[in-house]
Amino acid sequence: MTENWGSPWQIVTPGLTLKAYPCCTASHPVASLGIGLNREGLEADAIEHITFTYPPGADAALVVSKPDNGIEARFSPEYVFAAALIDGALRLDHFDERPVLPRLMDLARRAGRRHDETAPRMSSDPRTRFVIVDIVLRDGSAIQRRFDGLPGLSDPAEKFRDATARNPAFADVPSLVRTMSSTADLRQLLALLNQDAAQNPE
Repeated sequence: MTENWGSPWQIVTPGLTLKAYPCCTASHPVASLGIGLNREGLEADAIEHITFTYPPGADAALVVSKPDNGIEARFSPEYVFAAALIDGALRLDHFDERPVLPRLMDLARRAGRRHDETAPRMSSDPRTRFVIVDIVLRDGSAIQRRFDGLPGLSDPAEKFRDATARNPAFADVPSLVRTMSSTADLRQLLALLNQDAAQNPE
């Protein structure tokens, strides 16, 4: 039972990952692929069909294919990919309580999934994750992209600004968190975070 115990501890290797996007972590690889294809100039109208290929078990948490609202869309790689490709970014307002956007669902409905049964089953180690996206275009040509592992954030400042609706009252929080080293810094951080609660008691 103790063989290979802590060899290594996952908190050390591969270590912690900051979530890159405000949706289910299992959908993050297709999100990164969608954003990348947006930057390459791929247009949604040019796409006939999309297929996501996962190792066995890798999409177990992605329980929604056709979401009705943004909360469900967090667990839909089809919708996540559509939002990433069309908008070039993923924001909190993609995944709130409002109904999904028809302009994004139009592309999401053209996506499907399959599993590579020859691949090792996904484990809690991010290195066992991969997603392959195969896209058939209306002109008959095809595009394939692959993402291994999980994307992460080295600098979450932009995600923090999105989460706080770019409220200038919180503008100093990211730099403070990076440099804080004393109880005075902690008190300053708590004061910054509590100011919105004081202004909006509800």
